[in-house]
This record gives sequence, structure tokens and C-alpha cells, in this order.
Amino acid sequence: MITTIVVLTFVMQAASVNETAEGKYSSYVDGKRWDFIVSRQDIENSPRWREVDVSPPLPPRVAIQSARFLLWQLIKDAHT
Repeated sequence: MITTIVVLTFVMQAASVNETAEGKYSSYVDGKRWDFIVSRQDIENSPRWREVDVSPPLPPRVAIQSARFLLWQLIKDAHT
């Protein structure tokens, strides 16, 4: 569960990056450091969450499912 939260936190941070910026984020899981780079292209390709919308463009359960899938691709034997 902790690792899912780490990945979800990264996804939320990446979504909040200014459209013209690039960002680098680091996280630690099981004593290993993971670096994530969010490029301008990543930001341009992401769905927009307009301030007038009540809900984000990606439903929370879909975001969790997507984060778990990515986690399983990155970390062998990941438990969520």
C-alpha cells in the first residue's frame, strides 16, 4: 500500500507542474531511489483538470489501478 501511495503522489505532483516546466522527482522504495522526469511532452499529453470541473479527468480508482500497473512494471515483486 505504501508503494502505491508513493506512485500516486508522484502522479499528482506531475499533474500539477506548470505547462512550460519540466520536473524531476525522487522517491525511495525499499531502500532504493527512484528518479522520475516529467518532460514538457508528458505534460502536453496529460489530460487537463480545469478549475471549473468538480472531478479530475481520471477517476480515482482508475488512477490507483494505473499506478499499481506502473509499480508492477518498475518493481519486481511489488506488493500493494
